[in-house]
Amino acid sequence: MIGAQIKYFSAKELIVFFFLNLIIIGSVYLFQDYPPFVIALVPLAFFIAWLFIRHPLIIPYLLIALSPLYLDSPEGFAIQDLVFFSTFGIFFIFYFIPWICQLKLPLQSILDQVAFGILILTGYGIILGFLHQASLFNIFADAINFIPFVFYFAFRKLANHETGKKALYYTFIVIILFVAIRNLIYYREILLEAFMPWQQERARVAANEVILLTGSIFFFVKAIMAQAFKKQLFFILLFLLLFVDLIITQSRGYWLAFSFALTAVFIISDRSLKKKLLTYLGSIMLILGVVIVFFFSDELALALEGLAKRFETLGTGELDISLKERWLETVAVWEKIVANPIAGYGMGTTYRRELLFLNFVEQRYFIHNGYLLVWYKMGILGLIAFITLSVSILIKSYQIYKYHTAPEIKAIALTVFSVLIGILFVNNTSPQFYHFDCLLVISLMAVFVTYYSNRIAPSHIKA
Repeated sequence: MIGAQIKYFSAKELIVFFFLNLIIIGSVYLFQDYPPFVIALVPLAFFIAWLFIRHPLIIPYLLIALSPLYLDSPEGFAIQDLVFFSTFGIFFIFYFIPWICQLKLPLQSILDQVAFGILILTGYGIILGFLHQASLFNIFADAINFIPFVFYFAFRKLANHETGKKALYYTFIVIILFVAIRNLIYYREILLEAFMPWQQERARVAANEVILLTGSIFFFVKAIMAQAFKKQLFFILLFLLLFVDLIITQSRGYWLAFSFALTAVFIISDRSLKKKLLTYLGSIMLILGVVIVFFFSDELALALEGLAKRFETLGTGELDISLKERWLETVAVWEKIVANPIAGYGMGTTYRRELLFLNFVEQRYFIHNGYLLVWYKMGILGLIAFITLSVSILIKSYQIYKYHTAPEIKAIALTVFSVLIGILFVNNTSPQFYHFDCLLVISLMAVFVTYYSNRIAPSHIKA
């Protein structure tokens, strides 16, 4: 009987079973004062691990399905982070490392190779950070942002199955809507809790902006490409939800990123779509204006006044205190890069930054310019890798939009191209090559263009 069981379970399952039994025994000993149902949850881990091993495609799906736990996580390390990183750890140890050791990583396309190269550079940056005596916390905080490039290979495996492609697509749509609704709820709470007018004017929810940008452009593209009136109306309503969310971030960089993305949609879209884009955009702005004038309360009027003041700084030609400090930060980082332009300084390393406020000086490891950040952390090869990644996605998404025939695929390709244009712009003032959510979006973009560019007639693909 025991021999049959050992034969039935694989070596991986037996190892997982052994360690989980240790966890169960330890939990009973350490948490015996806890309610029984809490301890009863621990054996569930064995079933989950067995399910992962028997059905590997569940893992990459869970990586994206559980990402809202991390996207909604407060600063510090919360329990939802533990759930998310535990799932990632299982995938990394039992799947990703064996793929590397067995040479089973898909490295056929330029994007496969660049994604793997960025992972190697991340490891290089971690080692370099230790050599520069960076703090362990700072190294960890830097390195986890590049986890989505491990996801890339999980998503590549998932995308090779029809069910997997649909799972990725619809789960990401759910994440977009989750972020949009969550941000609106948080913004409402800020307005309700404010007791001074200036607090309402400055109310903002600057979280996961890149997901809002992606969703707003995608639903707008879907609206102008839809043929049925009901579908057009449905996608316009979703666009308005995301667009309002993008406004209340009060992120001037993302306001401009949206403008650049929408301009890119207009430039490369077909002539018929150009007319619909201008018509829809004009109608939407008019409707929004009427709603604001007739239906907004005094409290929201204060918030709109704050947004207007924030928007005015875009056209004054003057820099506010935050932009001036970012300029001084850029100067300080550039001096360090010039001193060591090839190797870089590694993950978690800091630089000396002077603040305009009371002439305060601090050591920081965060850099607002995303191009300088990867250059500073990973060296010149890091910068080249990210530029190559971005250019390749732009070229391939443009080709897919022009030469693919399926409307759904064309809509996604147009979204990928235009959103990435916006990301590359805002990367100058907000490090998109460093944020987990943006790299998650970029990894999904790379998976999409890698998969569908291989399904375009070779005569349409240019080197």
